[in-house]
Amino acid sequence: MKHYHGKRYEYAVRQGITAYTKLEFLDGIGEVRQQALTEGTIRSGFRKAGIHPWDPEMVLKKIRPPPREAEQRPLTPPEQGIQEGQHASPGLKTPTTVRATRRLGSFIQEDESIPIHLRPRIDQLCRGAQTQSLEAKKAMQDLYGSDLAKKMRLLNAREGNKRRVFSGGMITVDQCRTIVDNREQERIDKAARKEAKKKETARKKAEKAKEARKKARKDRDSLTASASIS
Repeated sequence: MKHYHGKRYEYAVRQGITAYTKLEFLDGIGEVRQQALTEGTIRSGFRKAGIHPWDPEMVLKKIRPPPREAEQRPLTPPEQGIQEGQHASPGLKTPTTVRATRRLGSFIQEDESIPIHLRPRIDQLCRGAQTQSLEAKKAMQDLYGSDLAKKMRLLNAREGNKRRVFSGGMITVDQCRTIVDNREQERIDKAARKEAKKKETARKKAEKAKEARKKARKDRDSLTASASIS
């Protein structure tokens, strides 16, 4: 499932969705499950776990402690066709990134089997390939930041707000966001009511204290007047 979820996340980023939230995850989890949990995948998992066909050794051999006297592993013989001092080929795949182009160029430049009279041309070819890779990367970045691309991402985001979160189609992303906003507003209102109630309680306490001081002052004045008369 991690593989298909990563592909969906990459597709969402290419469409301009920079914030992949829980809503986007819930929107795509149904499709990811359908792609990942196929009959072949489930059968393979059962077979590797020893469930079907029944084979407890598939699990037991992974948890058994290693033998005390481990046999010495034979040394891997050197790869044929590679002389001492040479590096293994990084592969014959066509490089698709700037980093891969640089690695392949470095490997070609360090290859001692290339004739001397061809080395300057090979160096020019490698530098040109790296330059073209950088230019292509810069062009993609400029295209992504262009106004047209921004408008397309905004349009895709608006259309995406109408997609359904569950495969059954019970609720949409817009409705989910409305629910979240309402809950946040309720939380703010509750905090405001609590603060207002706290202020009201403090005001009542202050009024009671003021009345108590006023009454105490009145009683003190009465006692002073009685003492002066006597």
